[in-house]
Amino acid sequence: MDIGVYNINVILQAFGDLDPVNITAVGVLNDDECDIATSATLEFPGGKIGTYVVDARATAPDAVVFLGTEGFISVSIYFVAEATL
Repeated sequence: MDIGVYNINVILQAFGDLDPVNITAVGVLNDDECDIATSATLEFPGGKIGTYVVDARATAPDAVVFLGTEGFISVSIYFVAEATL
């Protein structure tokens, strides 16, 4: 399975040196047993949470949103953004 690996990478980069203490994930396979959707929640020390949903069938825009205590940052088409986190 490889759908969602970029999403996991973004979450890990966002939390820097922290390693997840718990991971919960689910996925969907098509009739050819190829992954077409996945969702995961990564829990980090201090109550920090990273979550994502990706579905090859969806028509929603590609974006990543970082939510914090003082606001949020939204990056459209994050997998080709020319910036560092």
